[in-house]
Amino acid sequence: MWYLNEWILLTILTLTNGFDRKCPHSTQWNFTSRSFGCPDHKAYLCLFDRLKSNGAKIVFKEKCGLEDISREGFKYILTPNLYQVQCAANNYQPFTFTTNGNSHCVLSKSLCNARGQILAKNGSSITDRSCRCDYRRNYDYIIPPKDPCSCKPAEEDCSCYIRKCDDDEEMIAGKFNINEVYSIRI
Repeated sequence: MWYLNEWILLTILTLTNGFDRKCPHSTQWNFTSRSFGCPDHKAYLCLFDRLKSNGAKIVFKEKCGLEDISREGFKYILTPNLYQVQCAANNYQPFTFTTNGNSHCVLSKSLCNARGQILAKNGSSITDRSCRCDYRRNYDYIIPPKDPCSCKPAEEDCSCYIRKCDDDEEMIAGKFNINEVYSIRI
């Protein structure tokens, strides 16, 4: 009997206060929607609640509502109504976001922090970052990418290695852009 009372209390607290920090995993949304009382699993929503979140406290709220789809690079939050906001700076979403099974933008941007890599472009809420090898420190691509100015880590190998130059040579980029890397004698 004690466990039943504890479960009821936990359920009431969760439903009135929302989840701190995260929603159920998307594979659990069908089960959760039934236990929450939604008529259809697509009607169950668990989204970031801007009104109840403050500073270090991040709150996600559950509710039954209509499934909605946002445009690429955006996600939904509750304010208390559904509201579209851009993905956070370290995430991107190259496809539409649905409120069913999602509570945040799914893909994390590449870090461009492997040995010899530096950031070429920061990307956007729709695209990943692109990296490049730091030719100023004699790094070069192991496998040259399609675009010699930058490399897309999610699509191609952006690994770098230290290119050995003769004692009287130094690696430089082309005059106006990084189209080609040359070794020149000093």
